[in-house]
Amino acid sequence: MSARHQEGIAHLLYGINMGGGFVALTGEVGTGKTTLCYCLLQQVPDDVDIAYILNPKLNSVELLASICDELGINYPINCCSIKVLNDLLNEHLLRTHARGRRTVLIIDEAQNLGFDVLEQIRLLTNLETPTAKLLQIILIGQPELKELLHDKRLRQLNQRITARYHLKPLSVKETRTYIEHRMKISGGFPGVFKTSTIKQIYKLTHGVPRLINLLCDRSLLGAYGTGSLSVSNSIIRKAAKEVLPEQRKKTHLTPVILSFCLLFFCLILAYFYLDFPLKELNFGLKNQIVISKVADKQKPLHSNKKVVTQTRVPITKATLLAKPKQSAAIDPASKKQPSFADFIKMPSLTMESALATSLHQWDIETPEDFTAECLFVQKSGLRCLPGKSDWQQLINLGRQVIMEFDLENNQKRFTLLVGVIKNKAIFRSDQEYLFPIAEVLKYWNGYFLVLWKPPVTDFWTLAPGQKSENIVWLRQQLDKIEGENENIIQPDFYDMELEKRVKQFQHQQQITQDGLVGPLTVIHLQNATSEADFPRLR
Repeated sequence: MSARHQEGIAHLLYGINMGGGFVALTGEVGTGKTTLCYCLLQQVPDDVDIAYILNPKLNSVELLASICDELGINYPINCCSIKVLNDLLNEHLLRTHARGRRTVLIIDEAQNLGFDVLEQIRLLTNLETPTAKLLQIILIGQPELKELLHDKRLRQLNQRITARYHLKPLSVKETRTYIEHRMKISGGFPGVFKTSTIKQIYKLTHGVPRLINLLCDRSLLGAYGTGSLSVSNSIIRKAAKEVLPEQRKKTHLTPVILSFCLLFFCLILAYFYLDFPLKELNFGLKNQIVISKVADKQKPLHSNKKVVTQTRVPITKATLLAKPKQSAAIDPASKKQPSFADFIKMPSLTMESALATSLHQWDIETPEDFTAECLFVQKSGLRCLPGKSDWQQLINLGRQVIMEFDLENNQKRFTLLVGVIKNKAIFRSDQEYLFPIAEVLKYWNGYFLVLWKPPVTDFWTLAPGQKSENIVWLRQQLDKIEGENENIIQPDFYDMELEKRVKQFQHQQQITQDGLVGPLTVIHLQNATSEADFPRLR
């Protein structure tokens, strides 16, 4: 870790050890906030329980339910009451406090939280004993989180923050150390990147670790392709054009251009609305043409003994103020595939349409006034699982998923991934579209939503020490996968031996090996046993 990251994690550990209240960690996109959080999870004391919320785009009820899932708290499957969830959470915190344990709630991407959800989170800090707070909360987010917390409506929450830290990008020296470290642990030769090249990398990435990773990776590929033993500045520049977002160059002419545009706009308004008499405009062209405002007929104009006859096209207010023609919409019936850049800009790619399309794949019809709510999904017997991953993890999930894409001006688009063929992805909206995966990954921000069906209606996350009929189902699924006799009578208790089997299965599926059987583990169990009927990723 750099000195900045070490200082950041020191603030987080200080907040955890102090107990109670809030800790806020902010930083620009790609500076390593989430990575720092994973590093924190490896350093927390053994007597601390962690609830980690990766996707906070939830309402108050969904957030409380997610916290309960993370802590292994059982609650009624159709529960939509804040009071019931709060009471269950309070009871759990009191029990863990009595056992000498502490509980920490970590919320990543916290800048996406709404005011009502933040207020509900603040109220969680009221869960306390006469001598201690029962819950410590860590908020991690982009710089927008700082602005959000300074809102007057959140002043009570802002006053409860006991530690704050803003994670800045790396310096030039730290960038060099970072690149050399990455090369060393991968078994590479640090001299591949020269000092001048590293300065060029820093200039292009501004010290943001994520961008450094992208640029160095593509540069190494470029050097390999050209047979070069080191990365040159020209290779860096070519790689930057491929992987880094375009940066608009500032120009000193911009204020001048804006001034002329404003002046021209004022003249147009004066001409049409104030009847301002514009004088005749003379342009020194080779053949001088005088355009008169009141001329109804064109007269021949003499210049250098030559006669130029101009056919006049009437210019009206309507023609000058008419809006430019909009680009033609993509025709669903057309056989010609649009580019992904054009496809993803379609306004119809909303969360509502993507969720409705996903439900139709489950043979579930949606009402005309359908809105993107997971409550409707639960009433239909399914559940929503939001998450964040890379492309390979998404494919390993084996399910049709709704992917979230970022456009300019903070706009979002959503569409359903239904299959993958060679190096192309298949999406479904009004029809099926086929696009190169490389183009798709330029816009995907890593977030997804998948619909899944629990094996039983009252299913909740299974954890060691629990006892229920769902444990019997879990044992039967593992027996199927391991080729054991699944017809023998199974105990309904989650013991250490079962935990070992679950972790081994999670290791095989390349998911977190925590022994907790939550939605993600259930999905992989269903994939492996083909027990449930669900829309698979083709």
